Amino acid sequence: MKTLKFSMLFVIFSLCILSSCKKEDVVDGIVSVKLSPTSPVTQSIVVSKQQTTNDIIIVEFTISANTAISIVNLPITINSSGNLTDLISVVKLQVGSMTYAVSNYVPNSKTGTITFNNFSSPIKIDGDNKINVRIIVDIKPVSIMNTTVINASMQADKLIVFDQNNNQINCVKNGYATGSDISLIN
Repeated sequence: MKTLKFSMLFVIFSLCILSSCKKEDVVDGIVSVKLSPTSPVTQSIVVSKQQTTNDIIIVEFTISANTAISIVNLPITINSSGNLTDLISVVKLQVGSMTYAVSNYVPNSKTGTITFNNFSSPIKIDGDNKINVRIIVDIKPVSIMNTTVINASMQADKLIVFDQNNNQINCVKNGYATGSDISLIN
């Protein structure tokens, strides 16, 4: 009788473990995003009607991790009071002095997401460290009748990260960074 009870308990315990403990339930670390104190504040920037206005920083944020990770997918949302395709020629992702990615794709709307994921080498964060990330745009030559406002944001829960062995990891992702409004004027 004792053996039967033990066997039944073992089976029930095993079923509970198998049904409730999945790989995606195991947390491998914490990744956080927050607006950098050096992110541009609300301001007006004069853009040219005749030539591209290069290297306008629209948001700067930090990404930190408590374990070593590689970022393989980093989506940015850009908002504007004007059509993004009419305004932006290039969007750049800069980490430190390195420009990791350039996107010539710009959504044909006032709001769009640009996902950086074709890095020549992954963006790495060693455990308990952080990196500063800038989103920089080049503005097309454009005649602006009224002020056009642009900003960008990044949410931690949209990141895709891998461990040192190139395995996608499940981690707690918290925080976001939304840049201040940048007014483009002629």
